Amino acid sequence: MGSNLRVYARHSTVTKPVGEHTQGLMYPGVELRLYRYVAVLAEVLNFTRAAARLHVAQPALSRQIRQLEEYLGTKLFERNKREVRLTAAGEAFTAEARLTLFHADRAVQGAKAAKGLYRGPWSIGYSPLIDLRILSKVRLHLSSTHPAADVRLVSAHTSEQADGLVRGTLQAGLVILPIREQAVTSEGLYREALVLALPTGHPLATKDTVQITDLDDIPSRPYAGTSNHGSAKT
Repeated sequence: MGSNLRVYARHSTVTKPVGEHTQGLMYPGVELRLYRYVAVLAEVLNFTRAAARLHVAQPALSRQIRQLEEYLGTKLFERNKREVRLTAAGEAFTAEARLTLFHADRAVQGAKAAKGLYRGPWSIGYSPLIDLRILSKVRLHLSSTHPAADVRLVSAHTSEQADGLVRGTLQAGLVILPIREQAVTSEGLYREALVLALPTGHPLATKDTVQITDLDDIPSRPYAGTSNHGSAKT
């Protein structure tokens, strides 16, 4: 068996054409601040708290969200006196809004990095299961190419890194496949062989090749110890 180690980043987003509320008044497409408004409101699901976090008046936030919904021709949020919740359209828009904000920030970072001005922080996730020698090489490369940058390495499993990439709390990640988040892209970095150790007499020990799916019904738990008896398969 083997495992692939990959670095993940996120897809770019294309805005829609100009709408009736922006045509002739601002610039084509939805303003970047509206993406931020939706992303924050989708997180807290409360107009008062969202307005406080965004440093805008609550009536102004409500008005901007309403105008955006009119432009899109669909509701992003269902609201009543007791709660605010995302619609299906709101969930789709929020996912893309987060990616748009990520890439807007990445554009600024890229311009600064090109001139050696960007100092971070760069938050890079890594799986606790990867070879630490790989992590050391990544750290060394970043230190040599961006000596003034504030690089922060964050230990996190694959699903946690995928969520961090989508939300913008991570700039990149070193993960072990598989990954189910479709809103990320990857570049192959390293392929590592794994060894499956089995006790003598185990049904899988008689197989020439063991697939990862063969392990689905086997309970797993952390274990430290040594044994002189058993078999191993790669």
